[in-house]
Amino acid sequence: MENDLERAAEEKDRDSEFESPSTFRINSFREKFPNTTTAVFANSKGGVGKSTVAFMACLNLAIQEPNRFVEFIDLDKQATTSDSLKRFTNTTFKLVSDPEFLLASGGPNNARIYQYLNSSAERLETQNKRFVFFDTPAGTSPSEYSFMLDVNFLFVPTSSSDADLASTKNFLSKFFNRNPNAPEQHSSYLPRIIIVPNMLDNRDEIMDIYNYLREFPCFLGHPVFYSKIFRSTFGNGISDHNVVNLLRETSDFGEWVVNIFKNESMGETVPTSLFQI
Repeated sequence: MENDLERAAEEKDRDSEFESPSTFRINSFREKFPNTTTAVFANSKGGVGKSTVAFMACLNLAIQEPNRFVEFIDLDKQATTSDSLKRFTNTTFKLVSDPEFLLASGGPNNARIYQYLNSSAERLETQNKRFVFFDTPAGTSPSEYSFMLDVNFLFVPTSSSDADLASTKNFLSKFFNRNPNAPEQHSSYLPRIIIVPNMLDNRDEIMDIYNYLREFPCFLGHPVFYSKIFRSTFGNGISDHNVVNLLRETSDFGEWVVNIFKNESMGETVPTSLFQI
């Protein structure tokens, strides 16, 4: 535990050198292509369940909204989520792979990602709705992954452990300028940031997460409680039987996350502190 906390503290020191996202030039993709909804699953810390939450959200939407176009882009070189999803692809649900999405250094090619989003959105018929999901690796920051500042939703999974919460707090602080002498941070320009309490043992841990992160003007999403079904699904190899059991076990989360994507009015809400939805 102490080593994890020390690493989180070191990460905070390193990230203090980064430029504040409030100085970035925000692109207008959201306004230009309202028929495309984009969602990123990210946190600077590994092991918080980004890939698991991305898998469940993407697959639930593809199943519950079969007439919508759903695309998944895996920016994690481990490709855990895309490998798990490939068996479920069809004419309206596809995995998008492009080696130019990543630079030789391993970081994201933001220009190429924007180019793809723009070109593919222009080809989309106006009456069709498209959802694009991104999974990201550990170590993600908005200074490097600047495209995430212009997506519709940013999902930030975290458990209630001290190390996960410390890293999550550090990650979120990069989106909001805490300097009272700095120009006002326009939260309405940012994506709707949703903290997902993940792999919880009991409901008391939801309050632990809320109390630790309550200062941030974000949303607190539906919790995901730990179950052995996660180990059997991802530990023993993906199978249709395991996935059906997983979706059944987490059906309340599945219904919630699909409703989030369908709720267009949510984009008009800007909380002043952590707000549970």
